[in-house]
Amino acid sequence: MKTFIHKCKTEDLAPCAKLLVSVYSEPPYNEKWKLSAAKTYLERFRKADPEGCFVAKTDGRTIGAIFSFSYPWQAGKSVLIQELFVSPKQRRKGVGKQLLSKINHGQKTSAWLVAHRESKAAKFYKKMGFSLKGPYQFHHGVINPPA
Repeated sequence: MKTFIHKCKTEDLAPCAKLLVSVYSEPPYNEKWKLSAAKTYLERFRKADPEGCFVAKTDGRTIGAIFSFSYPWQAGKSVLIQELFVSPKQRRKGVGKQLLSKINHGQKTSAWLVAHRESKAAKFYKKMGFSLKGPYQFHHGVINPPA
């Protein structure tokens, strides 16, 4: 079975959302996405930067996707990878790597992402050369309205 990757189109959003809901319902995430919310979420990133969103398909089935956006940075361009997800049955077959290679037209570029520290994704990103030792750290917190 050959994997085909193309830019995400409007009609790809529903199958991508369905896959996202499935992937994130599993450990370590255990998230409870509504399909409509997942579609709206992905649509927002596709609208922000359609050049950074790609879908992987095999036999017409969506098996993975990447949603990212780029922005000018002091040394050129930087990319934030918002989502990269692959069907569990299709993992370890090079799909994630192929999706990553589509970013910035296959050109070397600085990229940022967030991954659950106990996920298989974190191990994948490390294998792809991502590191926790970058100059910036992501912080997590709650924004409270003023009293």
